This record gives sequence, structure tokens and C-alpha cells, in this order.
Amino acid sequence: MTTALDVSQLTSDQRRNLMLGRAVAEVVEQDPERARAIARVNVMELYSTQPRGHAKRYMEHWSVLLDGPLPEIVEALTSTSQQACELREYSPFSGVLHQHQRLALLASFRASEADQRDRHDRGDTAAHPDSARPRPRKPLHRWGSSGS
Repeated sequence: MTTALDVSQLTSDQRRNLMLGRAVAEVVEQDPERARAIARVNVMELYSTQPRGHAKRYMEHWSVLLDGPLPEIVEALTSTSQQACELREYSPFSGVLHQHQRLALLASFRASEADQRDRHDRGDTAAHPDSARPRPRKPLHRWGSSGS
């Protein structure tokens, strides 16, 4: 992976994906065969629906990671490097987290982001890292909502 960025340098979408990636990494470490099997199925599905461009490149990278050492998968899910942030935009781990876990994480994230915005609105300019940055176009996320 490339040089890590400070979390405050990440966009809101990147911070959300990092939070989800960290939760997925815990599952990957606890049950690597199940997580890899789910991810491999999702990679194959994404190959068939988006066979070109960025998605194809990221799915190829994930395929290599899924066949490699577990620490490299965990690194891709938890690193703040630009490369890891980009890979997580096309994460093949949809379905690894149970629906209730995913929803709880997203609710917690939204509450945290709202709290940071509120603090920023009250004049604490360091409270929200996105405040001075234009919002980028929302990337295609493959976290999905299915769960077992």
C-alpha cells in the first residue's frame, strides 16, 4: 500500500468506508474462509456486471489479494492510504457483515458526522474535516446491504 493519509484528510465517504472496512477486517480475521468465499463470489458477480474500467481493475486487485496472505487483505480494509481508499470503493465484502451490524455501524457513523458538523457550525473549525473541502461526486460503493 502507499503512504497513509491522516483520517482527517479523508472525505466523509472514505471515512465511512474505512469504518466499514475495519469491521469487515475483524470478521475476515475471525472467519477468513467464509469472508474470502463471499468476496470471491462478489468479485465474479462484479466482473460480469462491470467488465471494464476502474471496477475491473479493482476487482482484479481484490482477486489477487483474496488469493494472498490474510494480512494483505486486512491492510486493504483498514489502511488510510489512497490505494486502500480506492479499493474500498469497490469492496467485494458485501454480505460479510450481518445486516444489523452494518446498519448499527452506519447509524453510528451518521451520528458522529452530524456531531462533527454541529460542532463546526458552532465555530469549532477543526471539528469537521470536510468543512474546507468541496464535496466530490459520490463514488460507486459495493458494500451492499445483504447479510446472513
